[in-house]
Amino acid sequence: MSTQNDHDTSQSKIKLWQLLTAGVGCLLLFFAVLFLIQRNTAEEAVHQKVVLESQLTRKESEIRTLNTSIQALEGENETLTQKINGLENPDKNGTFPIKTTSTRAASLTRQLNNLKSENQNLQSQLGKKEAEIRQLRNDNATALSKNRALQSQIDGTNPGPIDQNTITDQNVTIQRLKAEKIEIQRQNQKLQGEKEVLLARNRNLQNENTTLQNRLNETNQEETHTVVAAESAKEIQTVSSGAGSHNNQGIIALNRKDYNKAIAHFNTAIKTDSKLAIAHYNIGCTYLKTKEFSKAISSLREAVAINREFKEAYYNLSFAYLRSGDRKEAKGSAELALKIDPDYQLARSLLKVIENR
Repeated sequence: MSTQNDHDTSQSKIKLWQLLTAGVGCLLLFFAVLFLIQRNTAEEAVHQKVVLESQLTRKESEIRTLNTSIQALEGENETLTQKINGLENPDKNGTFPIKTTSTRAASLTRQLNNLKSENQNLQSQLGKKEAEIRQLRNDNATALSKNRALQSQIDGTNPGPIDQNTITDQNVTIQRLKAEKIEIQRQNQKLQGEKEVLLARNRNLQNENTTLQNRLNETNQEETHTVVAAESAKEIQTVSSGAGSHNNQGIIALNRKDYNKAIAHFNTAIKTDSKLAIAHYNIGCTYLKTKEFSKAISSLREAVAINREFKEAYYNLSFAYLRSGDRKEAKGSAELALKIDPDYQLARSLLKVIENR
């Protein structure tokens, strides 16, 4: 009985040992799989890091390129701004009298119309010369036909009795026809020469026409200097000192071409007193300088909504509409400025530009 018990105990120990061995093997296998997974994850992370660093380097290179382009564009913008602002200088009152582009545009338009008229006259003359050339060619063909017929009779190819007087008359006719042929050829050559001259002049006029049209388009696109309203000082005195102070500081910044600072001061003035028409007007003028025409239109509309007699605001509103491509609204605003002051020459000149476009 004791032997049987020892045998059972031994079998139990063997099974227990087998179980422990199997558990240790599974545990080792688990750790091996976990190690492989971690190693693969680490390798993937390293690979992604390399890829991201490569992308970062490429993006930094692109940013440097864009910064270089931006600097070049800013330089060009500054040069163009200086050219535009160099067209006129402020007078002793600090305003910008407009010699305006509208006057230059009107002058160029007149030159263009004169060239067009002269071009039409040349085209008409050219058509007449071509008609004369065709007529001379027809006459030449008729003379040649008669010449061949007479020559055929003289050579005997056209049988029939021909007396001496007839032959003499025919010889005279032939000589006359030859002389007419020579004269026709001479006139033809002369007309061809005149035609070439006319064509050359026509080409020159077309080139001048194109040049003037380009200049006219450039003139219509040039910046028109806006002016601070003459009555602004009076209006500022009637509002709170804070709004008036910010408005004045905005005007100083605008004259120094510090447009962002000017806009900030004008906005502060408007927040302080939303009914300050001159502040709405001045910020609209600043937006015209920065070519933000939709914002300029919005601000200038506020100015005329507050002050219906603000002719300068109507004038600049007309200009803003024109630059944004809305000729109908531009014309209406210019007409309102003239309705307030029929002698307002700036608005009258701008209206002519609008009507001639």
